[in-house]
Amino acid sequence: MIVWDHGTYEPLSHDREGRPVDFAESLERGHATFRLSGAKLHGEYALTRFRGGRSGDGEEAWLLVKRAGGRARAHGAPDPRRARSAKSGRTLAQVASHAAGE
Repeated sequence: MIVWDHGTYEPLSHDREGRPVDFAESLERGHATFRLSGAKLHGEYALTRFRGGRSGDGEEAWLLVKRAGGRARAHGAPDPRRARSAKSGRTLAQVASHAAGE
C-alpha cells in the first residue's frame, strides 16, 4: 500500500436550508461534497454511495466525481501502475518487491 497523495480537504455539504453539514454525517447519509487541496488532486469533488452494484449482490460501492470548473491536466489520468507514494516516492511494484523480501 502507498500513500498516493497528501494535503487538506474542506467539507462543502449543506442541508436543504443551506446550513453546513458535518462531513461524517454527510458520509453517513451517502453523499458528501468537498474541496481537495493536495499535491496531486485539486478542486471540488462529490462522493456518492450506491448499493447493489452491477452484480446485484447488495454490496456497497462509492462513486467519486470531480465537479466542473476544476483544473484539467494536459497529460490525462495518472497511470496506476506508475503511481508513486507521496511519502516515499516508491511505486506499488517497489513496495510489493520490498514486502516480498526481494
